[in-house]
Amino acid sequence: MKFEQILQIVLVIAIIIQFFYSFILGRKQDKDIGNKLMILKRSAVKQSFILLLMIGIVFYMLYAFIKGTTSNTALLIIIYFLISIYDFTKLKIVTDKGMGNKSLYNNSIYNFIYWEDITKWEWHPKHPNLLFFTFSNKKGKTDRRDWDIPSSDKEKFEIILNKYVKHAFVDSSLENKNHDSKKNK
Repeated sequence: MKFEQILQIVLVIAIIIQFFYSFILGRKQDKDIGNKLMILKRSAVKQSFILLLMIGIVFYMLYAFIKGTTSNTALLIIIYFLISIYDFTKLKIVTDKGMGNKSLYNNSIYNFIYWEDITKWEWHPKHPNLLFFTFSNKKGKTDRRDWDIPSSDKEKFEIILNKYVKHAFVDSSLENKNHDSKKNK
């Protein structure tokens, strides 16, 4: 067998596995994440990058067909990319039990954090749409993450945070003012 034939077999197997994980297994929902309250809009930069990548792949396919240089291997690689690109894009989902990431086209939930696990949340003092939150992870250790919240979703998202984890809010703008006043003395 030639190298290209082996590569084609491997690509076909990878496509089948990716399709199975993305569309069949990915639709199963193990966790009870509660009722969906909102899905945050994706950042325009990320969405533009994915769109440019998809357009580039389509133009390459058209170019290869027009020039007659298309090969089975190239088509298999392109099919694999088309199937897997959206699997790596995640939406930020907020429910009545917590918040986390959800795969764009299936129900797989990633990095879900329950409201009761959040110990502290605050808005970045210099970047008003950047949310920092601290939580207890599965191992009982404290972990910290940040989410970039689109301006159009910030008000509604803050209402949800105040409803479920108001006790954990820290006003970092006050902390910075106190810290700056100590420096001036």
